[in-house]
Amino acid sequence: MQRLQFALPPVSRVWKRTVSLIHSTTTTLRGKARGKTRQKREAIRRFLISGDEWLESSLEGGTPGDDDPQVLQAALAQRKLDPRWLQTAIEQDDLEVVIVLGTTGCESLVEYLDGKESELAQSRSKTFEWINVLALMLRTEHPAAVDRYLEGVRVLYQRSQSHILYWIGKLAPHAIAIDRTKVEAALPTLPNAVSEELAAYLYQY
Repeated sequence: MQRLQFALPPVSRVWKRTVSLIHSTTTTLRGKARGKTRQKREAIRRFLISGDEWLESSLEGGTPGDDDPQVLQAALAQRKLDPRWLQTAIEQDDLEVVIVLGTTGCESLVEYLDGKESELAQSRSKTFEWINVLALMLRTEHPAAVDRYLEGVRVLYQRSQSHILYWIGKLAPHAIAIDRTKVEAALPTLPNAVSEELAAYLYQY
């Protein structure tokens, strides 16, 4: 079987019908659906979110079963999908799909992430979703990404203490790559443990 190399076949009649299906008024990525319609929708979502074993096995520097979600998300984001998939996910507030498909150059994504990050920052029960949104903002170089990240790690540490240091470190290289000066200037204003974690990455890169 041929391995998937981050691309889909050229847009065909079947592919166009599939895109049309997801945009129809009777079928959505999320929401109510029954029978075969529901099965088709869920199959589409599963592929958009998870890809397949061939995609995962072709990750550069990765192996099948790699348990780092950010590695897989970054690889999935490189697939050449019809941009309407992302737009549909944004319109339907399907965060799980948006996280995977989010890419640079999408104005509606910038606006969506602004609102979603502010919303999740207020919730103590959606820490993982908030971290994923911060990661996507950094990955797509959202204009407010570094500011939101620095404020986010401050709040997250106050809520979760050392438990959150792992995620702070995972995202640090992305923030540093976007605006090293801003990250360095923020060190004195952050909790000591957070400052030390960021400094370790800051002076490594």
